[in-house]
Amino acid sequence: MKRFGIDISTWQPNYPYAAATKEGVEFAIIRAGYAEKKDDQFENHYKAAKEQGWDVGAYWYSYATTEAEAKKEAQAFLKAIADKKFELPVYMDVEDPSMKGLGKTKLNAIITAFAEVMEDAGYYFGVYTNVDWYRNCISGSELNKKYDWWVAQWASTEPTGIDYGVWQFGGSTNFIRSAKIGGVTTDQNYCVKDYPAIIKKGGFNGYGKSEPEEPAKEPEEKPAEKPTTGTVKLSNEPLYASSTAKTAASKITGTYYYWDNETVNGRRRITNAKSRVGVEGQVTGWIAVSKPSKPATPTLSKGTAVKLTDCPLYASSTAGKSAGKVTGTYYLWDGKLMNGRYRITNAKNRVGVAGQVTGWINAEDI
Repeated sequence: MKRFGIDISTWQPNYPYAAATKEGVEFAIIRAGYAEKKDDQFENHYKAAKEQGWDVGAYWYSYATTEAEAKKEAQAFLKAIADKKFELPVYMDVEDPSMKGLGKTKLNAIITAFAEVMEDAGYYFGVYTNVDWYRNCISGSELNKKYDWWVAQWASTEPTGIDYGVWQFGGSTNFIRSAKIGGVTTDQNYCVKDYPAIIKKGGFNGYGKSEPEEPAKEPEEKPAEKPTTGTVKLSNEPLYASSTAKTAASKITGTYYYWDNETVNGRRRITNAKSRVGVEGQVTGWIAVSKPSKPATPTLSKGTAVKLTDCPLYASSTAGKSAGKVTGTYYLWDGKLMNGRYRITNAKNRVGVAGQVTGWINAEDI
């Protein structure tokens, strides 16, 4: 899927919208503002784009050099786009020269601060940068795990190594088609993700909150429960590939979100961005939310016979690594449970006899 669209702002007043439709334009990403000021053409562009039947996204040109400024800009963005619907993401435009020398760590934090305000308000958030900024000014590959990307590369070939949803392939310079649409020089884009479906299904960008729910297929069925978007702050938390994986694939730290409402085997799926909750293919992994209950440790008496099969044998009650494995009938040497283990011997007449301990076994292995 590749759809053709434009991005416009105050610099394109009286835009030839109908001519653009005839040239194949299907969507527009409109500048809603910059710093803390609304774009004076935003309302006109939004109204006209909707009248053309285009899908619409919005962006905010940022000048923020601190997290506090980023949050103020995001609040201004929210005010400018209030009570409107967008079928494409709402983007933070990160390209101003005043931001370039801030360093990756600081600029990452600024983007994250802006994103959190937008996502908390129910918007599907993305970032706009060119390829150079993505690779050299911010930690693009890390942020791209959390946020969608609108990437600028004015070339005849598409960007590589970036998980982008929209590619700005030309503006005043265009290697693919004419730089002008309807006689006006225009930034031009290809969208490669089905954002309208993602956004409407997820209830983002003004969709879903006031929309009537689809009726249940059968009268007795209950309406599907909306996924819980609860935030979880994790620190060195084991991350599993599935609800049944025995060993963790890795450990993670940071803010994540529950992907759905299901708890399976004491684990829940998480995702790394609020906009990705419930979206297919956007599960980061599984984390434990409750320990599965274990059967009670058996309490046995001295001399009890136990049948073992390939059972780990330890040299002491605290040894971390087993010394070997045993199979057959053994007897509890004294029946005393220490650190979850019992001493055993290999003959009933050796029970309680000093020096006749074969080793230690875990009570849960009995």
